[in-house]
Amino acid sequence: MIRYLIAMITVFSLIIGVTWYWVVMHPMAFLDQEYPIWKVKGDMVDRCEVGNLTVLGDSKAVASIAPNKIGPNTVNLAVGGGTTIDLLAITQRILLCKDLPKAVVLSMSLDNLNVNNSFWPRDVRFNVFRLSANDLNDFRKRARRYGDIDIFGAPTPFDIDAKLKIYIYLLKFPSIFFGALIGG
Repeated sequence: MIRYLIAMITVFSLIIGVTWYWVVMHPMAFLDQEYPIWKVKGDMVDRCEVGNLTVLGDSKAVASIAPNKIGPNTVNLAVGGGTTIDLLAITQRILLCKDLPKAVVLSMSLDNLNVNNSFWPRDVRFNVFRLSANDLNDFRKRARRYGDIDIFGAPTPFDIDAKLKIYIYLLKFPSIFFGALIGG
């Protein structure tokens, strides 16, 4: 009986370990079709490729603002499903660059100003704008201070649910990605 339990635990651990490795190492294989676009734009921000004119915003800015039609050295860093939290994360990273843009165009749909329904499935799951546990805990504290329950849900004792959710997403625990893995 003990050998059976050890074998079961070993097999289960191996399956979880292999799945976890796949989730961490091969996100392009299963994440939403917008992931590559987010990844490229995150890499551009990492390299400080912000141009003289930088466009930030959501899907309407992605679809309607063509940098090559505006002029040279224009960069469109808008992302589909972008939220105000994305704008904050991107802006904070752009401000760390040596050469800042001379002008910035912000384009955000009214729907996306108050609704952050892509925060967990895109912002945190993709994590191309490098949200850290500290960033997410800061967002959680702000949400609690203002009584916002949309992103982190209702408060629980010690806010354990919200804190656990943050770390499960950042560790890329396979259960969070299960739907995307099946779809991929």
